[in-house]
Amino acid sequence: MAAAVNVRLVLLAGWAAAIFAASSIPGSEMPDIGETDWILHGLEYMVLGALVLNWVASLHRFSVWGATALSWLGSVLYGASDELHQLLVPGRWCSLHDLAADSAGALLGVAAMALWFARRLDYREKR
Repeated sequence: MAAAVNVRLVLLAGWAAAIFAASSIPGSEMPDIGETDWILHGLEYMVLGALVLNWVASLHRFSVWGATALSWLGSVLYGASDELHQLLVPGRWCSLHDLAADSAGALLGVAAMALWFARRLDYREKR
């Protein structure tokens, strides 16, 4: 079981590092993606939310609701720290609009993972 927890944590840390690396690119080197920026924020945090819940649930220390809420909150806090980090990157800024997209994406990812866990558990109980 410990190996599975470590794999989940490595996947989570890798994704968080990829988000940090993307946020570290100076504004002058960013491609112009126009109005689709909020979609990209939502997608990257949807994956993050799912990975956070996957790891938190593997710890077996929280109720289903507790793990779900903690995972969403952790993802939102990471999004907030990422937005603040961008204040230190030339040509980038902190955006509440981006944080809202991050939060919504994280909610979708956490909800999707929670539903997947529930269906998997229901399937196991019926066997």
